[in-house]
Amino acid sequence: MDGKRQHSGSVMDGQKTRVALIHRNKLFRECLSFCLNQAVSTAVVYAAPALEETEQQQLTSERPDIIVMAFDVFHGFETDRFAGYRRLTSESKRLIIEVPETEEDVIYCIEKVGAHGYLHEGASVDDLLSHMRAIMNNETLCSPRIANLLFCRMSNLARRVEELRPVNGKCLTKREAEIAELIENGLSNKEIAVRLNVEVSTVKNHVHNLLDKLQAHDRRSAVQYLKAVNH
Repeated sequence: MDGKRQHSGSVMDGQKTRVALIHRNKLFRECLSFCLNQAVSTAVVYAAPALEETEQQQLTSERPDIIVMAFDVFHGFETDRFAGYRRLTSESKRLIIEVPETEEDVIYCIEKVGAHGYLHEGASVDDLLSHMRAIMNNETLCSPRIANLLFCRMSNLARRVEELRPVNGKCLTKREAEIAELIENGLSNKEIAVRLNVEVSTVKNHVHNLLDKLQAHDRRSAVQYLKAVNH
């Protein structure tokens, strides 16, 4: 039933939370779809393994209330492509599952994906249903540690203007400027991650944003550009 509308049969979809499920593993999709369709409050109306452009229009036509998406489906997705996907699904809530147990990955889900909720690996179906109910009530379930992290993030964003470093008319964040300097010094993504005590995936995201801002095709072009404007 991938990429097609699905029905629970016993209760009309209009009485339930309409769910779209995106996960690479077909067995997982089928099992979770079965569980959600057995629940009183939910009905899976769409299931697919990826966010391919040919499937996005069909996804939006089903008007899901919540899109349940595995973390690895979108992680590393090109910024422009995912921005287009977010516009297409702007009326749907997003619940990201199988999120790694790191603060940076949770923040990535919220800032880059616009997640309304998240679940770490090992969560149960009951956990999923609880989070979905919260989301539909315009609430978010998260740990006190993550809540505190988000408050700190908002506080930092309020001072963001002071942390921007102009580079030939383009503004880099403080972290991007740090990474740009380390790239100039010849460090690899792994070496930068160790130096800054962050995940390699986080460094890759910053490097991607840096290349976008500098309109550079690769790290070498970025280094040449930075050397030219700094000397």
